[in-house]
Amino acid sequence: MLEDDQDDRSMTSAVVEELQIPVPVRFLTRSSLLFETLAESEPMLIVLDYNLNPETGLDILRKLKADANYRHIPVVLLGETDDPHFVAQCYQHGASTYARKPGTFEGTRKKIGLFFQYWLSVAGTSRQANETSIHS
Repeated sequence: MLEDDQDDRSMTSAVVEELQIPVPVRFLTRSSLLFETLAESEPMLIVLDYNLNPETGLDILRKLKADANYRHIPVVLLGETDDPHFVAQCYQHGASTYARKPGTFEGTRKKIGLFFQYWLSVAGTSRQANETSIHS
């Protein structure tokens, strides 16, 4: 998860721990760290906050989807708007999901629970497919 806001990282981390989400969540604060990490290992999914500096999450999404090495990794973009034109732009540039950040702790807790339920139980990712074939 690429998130430069300490409060958002702390809240997300607390909810992940409380809900006992069975996957590690790694928080990064700069896009350069994201690309360094990707060179070392492939995550199941990348979560980008839109409000990053100096690049936005949309800028980083474009870079990820332009690189054949990372194009297949699902990318979720988090934002604070429901503007349909902005949401469409996220999907046009390759986002797998656009999610609006909730305004309350309880809303965050519920959305994170649903988010992980979807990505761990419903959606298929290339990393999950690789792990299944390795263990078969």
